[in-house]
Amino acid sequence: MSYCQPDPLLLAPLSHRLLIVEDNPGDAFLLQDALERAPKVEYAVAHVETLREAAAELAGGGYDLVLLDLGLPDGRGLDSFHAIRAAAANLPIVVVSGNEDPELRSQVLDLGAAGFLGKGLDAPESLERKLQEALASPEVVVERLPSQRPDHHLLSEIWFMPWGG
Repeated sequence: MSYCQPDPLLLAPLSHRLLIVEDNPGDAFLLQDALERAPKVEYAVAHVETLREAAAELAGGGYDLVLLDLGLPDGRGLDSFHAIRAAAANLPIVVVSGNEDPELRSQVLDLGAAGFLGKGLDAPESLERKLQEALASPEVVVERLPSQRPDHHLLSEIWFMPWGG
């Protein structure tokens, strides 16, 4: 009887390079923490706080996806999305926003965002699932508004929770 050794490349987790464009250090930390705890995929994550820094980072290439907050020091709302789309025409962009207005969500998705996530994420698996869908499919990914989910936790609520517990 012989046994086949599994191919280590098939067992290795998939890896993707992600750029987080987020000016709030607390929100950026929570996103990075959720990505580090993602059970199925490894993410190499870079973080910048402005559109200018994002454009410079994206010019170097090598990214698979952009996580974009729409409220930045040098850009607001749809202008932020347009700036990143111009810098990374072929990359999926998942918008992560505290403004969960359905009209804004609809506008961003109509402009070609790969997904829209409210900052009411409560589990790393939710973020990971949406990112994997965005990476795997050109279709738009839509997360339910936290107000539509009875178990939602806003990032601001998580940020003020006591650490170590």
